[in-house]
Amino acid sequence: MSRWLILVYGAVAYAVFLASFLYAIGFVGGMVVPKTIDSGPAADASTAILIDLGLLSLFAIQHSVMARPFFKRWWTSVIPPAAERSTYVLASSLLLSLLFWLWRPLPGIVWNVAAPAAAGLLWAIFAVGWLIVLVSTFLISHFDLFGLRQVWLFFLGRPYSALPFQTPWLYRLVRHPIMLGFLLAFWAAPTMTYGHLLFAAVVSAYVLVALRLEERDLLAYHGQTYSAYQRQVRMLLPLPTGAGQPSNPMDRLASEYDQWFDSPEGEELFELELDCVRDVKGSEPGRWLEVGVGTGRFASALGIREGTDPSEPALALARSRGIDVLHGTAEKLPYQDKTFDGILLAATLCFVADPPGAMAECRRVLKPGGRIVIGIIPANGPWGRLYAEKGRHGHPFYSIAHFHTAGEAISLAENAGFAFTGACSCLLNPPNSPQMKRVEKDVVESAGFVCLGFCQQQPH
Repeated sequence: MSRWLILVYGAVAYAVFLASFLYAIGFVGGMVVPKTIDSGPAADASTAILIDLGLLSLFAIQHSVMARPFFKRWWTSVIPPAAERSTYVLASSLLLSLLFWLWRPLPGIVWNVAAPAAAGLLWAIFAVGWLIVLVSTFLISHFDLFGLRQVWLFFLGRPYSALPFQTPWLYRLVRHPIMLGFLLAFWAAPTMTYGHLLFAAVVSAYVLVALRLEERDLLAYHGQTYSAYQRQVRMLLPLPTGAGQPSNPMDRLASEYDQWFDSPEGEELFELELDCVRDVKGSEPGRWLEVGVGTGRFASALGIREGTDPSEPALALARSRGIDVLHGTAEKLPYQDKTFDGILLAATLCFVADPPGAMAECRRVLKPGGRIVIGIIPANGPWGRLYAEKGRHGHPFYSIAHFHTAGEAISLAENAGFAFTGACSCLLNPPNSPQMKRVEKDVVESAGFVCLGFCQQQPH
């Protein structure tokens, strides 16, 4: 399919969406448009309910099934991937238009608010609901959500890159402000008929079910970042979560974490770990990225100029050290394919919710033959056991860590298409004892820090 054709297709799909969205405001509000939720051909109550439920069910099935990853994988083997989102938008808009056309009213009155002030308040909530919907789409990229960005990038011959996970403004109040806006608009009716009540109740039930499915997909895609977001922000009601503090410990402890490196113990351990990483990384020139850059200590010392991390307070400190940083996670790196010559995960793997997904992402953004350096605290050594025990007793960082053995880390990388090239170990003595000022050029499972090197394998 030609670039021009896909571009026109995306534009038409968006135009159909825009028309159906504007019509929906009049349909639900009973204003301006020729056919509303309370007008149209009459039918007996049972027939009207069956028709209306059938229309709502048809829209709900399409809207949910076409949004699932399994369907997208199949569908993009049939149509160009650049047209997938536009097709979803077009199908949703056409089914919504069908609902407007065939909807049968149920005219009995459930409530009628006659007081001008109260009726005016409901109309205001109605308007605010639609405004929340519209504004929320622009907060997370309106044109990506409705497929225009995808077809435009395809038209330009540029690869599509998913937008990084972000939580601007309304998304810091509730996780799904678009759905909250719809619910406000559907229920804020000065005159509530039985037909309007059926519409509002069924759509509300569908929203609650659909959001559970969407949250499952978001959690699988974004991993620990979305899990933390779930604990911080409620789904639909802008109420306190009771958590008191951000669930990502780096968000509240970035400064304390960073200051540890300037303590006598921190300086000693950090210098040994740096020697270990330098030994494996080498000094070959190239563009490197640190994933889980934290406050930028490793990147700054190693001359790595770019980094990504899910903690904004940590990124601020990394930025102050001259690191070019982006908000992101290991499972969803905010970079285009084949961008970097090397990637460092200095002490990141144990905090990654989806290690295989993270390895696949690293491979995606590496150039052919690119290298990856992974630092771990071996789970089966005295240091790993000590930190795991601290985690069980509520340590803010180790309580969310999952430590790996060197063998597990090597398997993760090899399964993602990397070849093991070598290792270096340090902190060779047990915790709370003087450390030898040297590194061992091999995997030492009893060490406190092991650095593993890999090179991307090329297909034969």
